[in-house]
Amino acid sequence: MATFTADMAAVDDGSQVDAGQQTDVQVDQQSAGDVGDQTQIQVDGRRGPTDIRSAAKSIAEALADPTNDLAAKFPGQEKAVKALADSYFRADAYAKVFSRVEEAQAAKQLIDGVGGLDGLTTLQQRQQQYDAQDEGLKNGNPEVLDAFFKDFPEGAATLAPHYLDRLAKANPEAFEATIAPHAMGMLDRAGIPNHIAAMVAETDPARLKNMVGQLDQWIKKNSETVKTMRQQPQQNPLEGKLKDQQTELQKKEEQFFSKQVDTEVNSRSTGDLVKVVDQYAKTHGLNEVQKAQFATSLTQKIVNDMLADDTFKKQDALRKNSKDVEKVASYRASEFIRRLNDAAFSHWNETKDLYGKTTPAQKTGEVKPGGPKTAPGGGPLLVSRAMTPADLDMSKDPNGYLYIANKGYRKADGALVTWKG
Repeated sequence: MATFTADMAAVDDGSQVDAGQQTDVQVDQQSAGDVGDQTQIQVDGRRGPTDIRSAAKSIAEALADPTNDLAAKFPGQEKAVKALADSYFRADAYAKVFSRVEEAQAAKQLIDGVGGLDGLTTLQQRQQQYDAQDEGLKNGNPEVLDAFFKDFPEGAATLAPHYLDRLAKANPEAFEATIAPHAMGMLDRAGIPNHIAAMVAETDPARLKNMVGQLDQWIKKNSETVKTMRQQPQQNPLEGKLKDQQTELQKKEEQFFSKQVDTEVNSRSTGDLVKVVDQYAKTHGLNEVQKAQFATSLTQKIVNDMLADDTFKKQDALRKNSKDVEKVASYRASEFIRRLNDAAFSHWNETKDLYGKTTPAQKTGEVKPGGPKTAPGGGPLLVSRAMTPADLDMSKDPNGYLYIANKGYRKADGALVTWKG
């Protein structure tokens, strides 16, 4: 199984200490400073098993008693016992929060991914703002629109007709009550009420007919304007050339970011990958081509497993949103390395048949003077050690077809040789 060591010191270990209780086994400030020169927190001993508390206390007291034989055999060890007891209860406190090391690691990665404690504080503040906004929208409080129109004036204008269209379909009565004052205001600003009042008071038929015609023309003109506006799609401020430019710029930035991340991930994980692949190549006698093939397919398997892991994808997305190359690369590389050993074991068992019958690499098979150039039947001479391109005259096998078939012309004597696995 792959091993993974979590930095437990990065997790706030003070949250599990009950300040209202005293411990039977404590490391005082002076003693803690003497052991490792680090201040230790006081741990509530009653959180641990009674027998361990009692044993630690008894041993510490015995070691501190100069008349005790134990103190003579192990002089000056009482501080070490206290430190061990303190470490146990600290670990016990952690275990009450995280039953497995991986859980603590995931929590640490999550906290780091949002910017640490400051990032969590910011998220909490944002959540409070969102909750207040949701409550305002639920209750129809117009104050929620203040920040919207202040921060996004163009977006507010673009959404207005869409909002009214949906309101008209969802609640016609509310729509009419909303639009009526504005519609009447527009008519009033256009002078329509005064024009109609003048028509009512007009006694000259010819002048009345002319006034009716004027009103009819005004209505037709505005009806055509509204019809044209409805036929035209609403203009989005980011549409057109500006939107294309921003999309292209964003694409280039993302590509550059991805290249930086990939370079850093490879730098961090290649060493571990090479060590594991070398071990499998040595154990199973893989030649260089087979070794490279195993490394490539193993890498792809691990990447595929990571991409199929919802937890990984969520954590990775949080770090990508930060646009911090270090955070993204560190997380991806650590996940790759954490999965490497287990993945190599399962992948070899799944694919070993593709490499034929393999045997551990041999250190024999050196060229001997006057040795045969071919096998007794005239075919390739079987050698006991797998050849590498450095051993062979690759000019006689430019496409590498012989080498893939475990054959080639040996540089040392020009013999056509073959090898197993």
